Amino acid sequence: MWIQNTQISNRVGFQIKHPPNQYKNSTNLRISFKMARQMECERLHKALYDCHRRVPAGTGRETACRHLNRALAECMVAVVCPHESEAVRSLCSSGGTKLKRSQCQDAQLALSVCLSSHQQE
Repeated sequence: MWIQNTQISNRVGFQIKHPPNQYKNSTNLRISFKMARQMECERLHKALYDCHRRVPAGTGRETACRHLNRALAECMVAVVCPHESEAVRSLCSSGGTKLKRSQCQDAQLALSVCLSSHQQE
């Protein structure tokens, strides 16, 4: 299914519609989600750049721009290693049993390996 943004009497709502033909293939849908994530990262990068431009260097800038810096970092990791990133997000979001903690550690290691494989030397 595809979610389309609609205008409803000055309020924004969402309406579920059947996807256009280009999204019926699951590969195209995955590519579409990746492109959407990359666009989100670009938006966050611009916002962080603007924050650095507006706020003078120092602790004030660190405080003011911290949430954008973190969001951009998480976004970029999710683009590069989407499955591993999601596994860490879901398995490490809260405490839990010994098994869940072990699965969290395994997911963190998989994410680290994925990120390392994308680093340039």
